[in-house]
Amino acid sequence: MCLGMPVMKPMSARAREISLEPFRLALALPKDVTRLSVGEPDFDTPDFIRDAAKRSIDDRFTHYSPASGYEDLRRLLQRSFGARMGLATTIKRMSS
Repeated sequence: MCLGMPVMKPMSARAREISLEPFRLALALPKDVTRLSVGEPDFDTPDFIRDAAKRSIDDRFTHYSPASGYEDLRRLLQRSFGARMGLATTIKRMSS
């Protein structure tokens, strides 16, 4: 210990091999992108999200979703991708 601080051990060879590129890419995201991966948000949860969460709890909609996703959401995504990106896909492929 030096001045009450623990001495840091050197990084392992495995830790030194980890690429920092994903972190650089994440930090380079546009300012209007909300990062949901790490840390405490610096804004309050919007009311419409809080209201939806409360409704879900009241409706007992509190379990994990099916592994393949909800069919109505897959259909919505299928239409959205088709319209916005010109992608033609099937509902079955949306869950693979």
